[in-house]
Amino acid sequence: MRKVRERLVAIPGVSGVTAALPLPLDGQLINGRWGTEAAVSDPARFRQADFRVVLPGFFETLRTPLIAGRTFTDADNVIDQQTDLPRQVIIDDMLAALAFPGESAVGKRLFLRITTPEPAWYEVIGVVAHQRHASLAVPGPETVFITDGHFGHGAAGRWAVRTAGDPTQIVSAVRAAVAQVDPRAPLAEVQPYQAFVDKAMAPVRFTSTLIGIFAGVAVVLAAVGLYGVLSTIVRQRTAEIGMRMVFGAQRTSILGLVVGEGLRLSAGGIIVGLVAALAVTRVMASFLVGVTATDPLTFAAIVALFIAITVTASWLPAYRASRLDPMAALREE
Repeated sequence: MRKVRERLVAIPGVSGVTAALPLPLDGQLINGRWGTEAAVSDPARFRQADFRVVLPGFFETLRTPLIAGRTFTDADNVIDQQTDLPRQVIIDDMLAALAFPGESAVGKRLFLRITTPEPAWYEVIGVVAHQRHASLAVPGPETVFITDGHFGHGAAGRWAVRTAGDPTQIVSAVRAAVAQVDPRAPLAEVQPYQAFVDKAMAPVRFTSTLIGIFAGVAVVLAAVGLYGVLSTIVRQRTAEIGMRMVFGAQRTSILGLVVGEGLRLSAGGIIVGLVAALAVTRVMASFLVGVTATDPLTFAAIVALFIAITVTASWLPAYRASRLDPMAALREE
């Protein structure tokens, strides 16, 4: 694997190379058990986490923020048969908060069940930001990262190459570099990482598209309904509007009267809609990416949108009302 990495790093435009099993968002999970020292005497206190086998440079290549401690080095990935397997792990901030709440996890010990029936202790050398492995919409389980050397090298079988340009432009160079090391090595599923993101987001995007279509229909129905109601109100109050104009009401005041009526009608609907939205978005939290269920900016934007729709739908009836001939309006009554 060292030779493969050296060949890949030498490709022009490549800024980082790593390997892991599995990679974030590739749809795979490796479950394992972890616990603190308290779990040794009480096995019921072991918890399940997602285990990741990685090469040194994994976090740097994927730009995963380091929160505390350090990341793996090549020295951590060397097996010394005389001193046993490597005993260092890196954990994410989610696991650190569960295992060592209010404390620094660096330097602490975790007991892991990986390749043996009995738990073995490992030193935590670093804490990184949590990666979402199955979906961008769901945080997923806490994660433990182990070096590839723990399994004798070769376990981290999925490679990731970072390049500053179009990743599809270096595919042939990557294939050639791997072939130089081992012509028989299979190289399948060569694709940009955006494909992983698109696949992970596909269910959320489909659901969001449907919700967006229904929301658009609702907006149109709201505008048409409000326009119809205000048009009816203007017809019913024709005589009143004519009387107001006879006694000196200006056209601008008639415009304000009708638009204000529309705003009063929509205010109740907006309040009811906000209450309903607060309840519904909590249920839809698993579909929300990068925004909370009670994001104030989103709610403010929706309120502003419906106010704009109200003013737009009210304008035509209001304009017609302001152009009424007062005497004709009174004769119609």
